Amino acid sequence: MSRNNRQKRETRKEVAANQNVVYIVNDNVGEYKSPAKEPIDTLTQSQDFHFQALMHDDLVIAIGSAGTGKTYLASAVAAELFMKKQYKKIIMSRPNVEVGRSLGYLPGDQDEKYAPYLEPFKKGLIDRLGSNKFKCDFKSRIIAKPLQYMRGETFDDSILLIDEAQNLSIVEMKMILTRIGTNSKLFITGDVNQTDLSCKESGLAWLVRQIRLRHLKYEVIEYSKSDCVRSGLCKEMLYLIEDEV
Repeated sequence: MSRNNRQKRETRKEVAANQNVVYIVNDNVGEYKSPAKEPIDTLTQSQDFHFQALMHDDLVIAIGSAGTGKTYLASAVAAELFMKKQYKKIIMSRPNVEVGRSLGYLPGDQDEKYAPYLEPFKKGLIDRLGSNKFKCDFKSRIIAKPLQYMRGETFDDSILLIDEAQNLSIVEMKMILTRIGTNSKLFITGDVNQTDLSCKESGLAWLVRQIRLRHLKYEVIEYSKSDCVRSGLCKEMLYLIEDEV
């Protein structure tokens, strides 16, 4: 590579970092994204309520429609608190329940098998931490933990991210709730109306019911279809699904 081309590429990388945008570099590093410099910006009133709860409460449950940014916001706040060194680890988990037909056996080791289930967390984490920080800490301080390997664990100084909680059984939910150690937070997201379980009540529905019936102090943020920020088409489909004839 000529000196001029190398200088041009370095200049483009610096500009990308200053503008906090994704810049694709055609080398072995792959995709590069700089850490976020701006504060987290909420897009709806529900997101604002959710954000405040995530920042200040130890247990936060967000339920509601798809496309509302529940998982992204929980991941972004976890990354922000992690960067401020208020917590030493981020633990990610979600039930490995497939929608509809099973894909069957997945090749690879445990990390490779579980990788597809982690994608919803990664955007919020990488947007705040930057791609290099995420790659550096992944598997050491940012840890994917399948539910099957959680029993007996104690998570101190950690933020637990639990997504798709509507696919947790009550037994699994109770197990997760009792993993929390000192100086830790638990962020749970899901949609009680989209469970793929055949049981009468999911672990998420059970937890929300317990909190509301007992008037416990824990926050349950409920998103509606009007909070959808994924796209206009997604919002229209949410209304179509609910009002189907």
